[in-house]
Amino acid sequence: MVIRSVIEVPFSYGRLAINSEEPDAISPAAIIYLERHLESQQEIDEHQRTAAALHQAKDETEAANRAKTLFLAAMSHELRTPLNAVIGFADVMSMEHQQGGDPKQLEMCQLISRNGAQLLKIVQDVLNIADTEDTEILSTSQEI
Repeated sequence: MVIRSVIEVPFSYGRLAINSEEPDAISPAAIIYLERHLESQQEIDEHQRTAAALHQAKDETEAANRAKTLFLAAMSHELRTPLNAVIGFADVMSMEHQQGGDPKQLEMCQLISRNGAQLLKIVQDVLNIADTEDTEILSTSQEI
C-alpha cells in the first residue's frame, strides 16, 4: 500500500489521521471542515482551561475568606475581653471616686471608660464591616 494523500489533525485526546492511496483523495471541502473543527476544539480547550483557572481562583478566595473570618473572630475575642475588663474596672473606680474621691481621678476614670467604650464600638464596627463583606461575597458568588 502506497500512501499518496495524508492529512493529520491534532485533537485534545489524540490525532485524527486520514490516509489514502489515491492522490488528492482528500477534498478541499474536507480539509476546510477539519480546519474549522480543529479551531473549535482549540477554543473548547481554552474555555476548559479558563474554567479550571476560575474554579481554582474561587477556591483560593473562599479559603482566604475563611482565614479572614477565623482571624477576625479570634481578634474580636482578644480585643473585647481585656477592653471590657478595663471599662469595667474604670466604671468601678468612677463609682468609688463619686462617693468622696479625688475629682481629678474621677475625671480620669470617666475618660478611660468613655475611650474604652469608643474603642469597643470601633472594634464592633470593624467586625460588622467584615460581616457585610462576607455577605456580599456570598451573594456575589451565588449570582455567578
